[in-house]
Amino acid sequence: MAILLIALMAGAYSQDVAEYDKTISKLVGKLRQYPQRTRLMTELGRNFQLASLADQDLIRQLKETGQPDIWYRIYQANDRIAKRQELVKTLPQKTIDQCSITFVDNSRELEETKIRAARYSYAVAGKMLADSTPQSARLAYVELLKLTRLKANNAPDLDKLMRRAILLGSTELEFELYNRSGKDLTMPVVSRLNRIVWDYKRAKYGKEEGEPEVVGFKFTIKVVVSEIVIGPDQIKEMAYEEQRDIYRDAEVVDTINCLVSEFRQLKKATMSGRIDFYDNQIGQVVNTVPIKVESIFANAYGTLQGNPDAAGEETIRLLSSKKADYPSSEQMILDATEEFVKKATEIVLAL
Repeated sequence: MAILLIALMAGAYSQDVAEYDKTISKLVGKLRQYPQRTRLMTELGRNFQLASLADQDLIRQLKETGQPDIWYRIYQANDRIAKRQELVKTLPQKTIDQCSITFVDNSRELEETKIRAARYSYAVAGKMLADSTPQSARLAYVELLKLTRLKANNAPDLDKLMRRAILLGSTELEFELYNRSGKDLTMPVVSRLNRIVWDYKRAKYGKEEGEPEVVGFKFTIKVVVSEIVIGPDQIKEMAYEEQRDIYRDAEVVDTINCLVSEFRQLKKATMSGRIDFYDNQIGQVVNTVPIKVESIFANAYGTLQGNPDAAGEETIRLLSSKKADYPSSEQMILDATEEFVKKATEIVLAL
């Protein structure tokens, strides 16, 4: 599985084509410096032709097989042709003409093969995940990686499917916490953030902290806290009048009133960051999810002047409340962390 993933990330094309493209890149760079060197033009033209013929031959051979799983490799070949041409087009037209290079417009086939490859990978990944076995999840993961490379816009649930494949298929999971907020994280905050990974392990393995793991399909969850903002203690005062008519024998005989002063206390804290799912086998982040949460302290209380019998039910409830102490900055961060962990756990468990 690891070899398959590495081959996928590398592009899985022949060593010859890889060497041709490496040489083409070097020659283009040299011709920018020395645009009059005929030898460089001849080498560029020859390598460009050999690379293009190799990709075109691969496309032809794959199509002749008639197999349904060929489209991703055909897309890769077309993508190489397009990118190779774009690289050479950075040279002056006069130089390109002297290299005897002819370009082809494969934009339509590139888009068509991209669509076919995405449909196939999406269908296979869905089928594999429905099987709900670790091995099937790993195969689904390979197809989902292809979809990320294709930047397929017909798979709106791609991120969630990717996380589900990791959840079902991984055999080992590491956890890394990065604090880039500029604020110190206390041990209670760090401890709460560490709950994310143990919630995952309990969901997958039924494990508790400290139990050994099996080396295999390995990932790292990287939790990045990028910003913590703690707002000021706020209070807003409002005053309003309430009144009530006094009836006797269905007639109003008096009107009583009162003046209510309402005080609303408010304090907010926000925590922003992201979760990166890092594939240890290929050394890349394969999925990133931003997170932003808010903790809010809110309290309302009031005072009354005048006849209390004029107050309505909501005002009576308000008058029963008292002014509260504002929570400390540390407590606000802890509360925000709880929300951050809840959201992160839902993401990690692909809920």
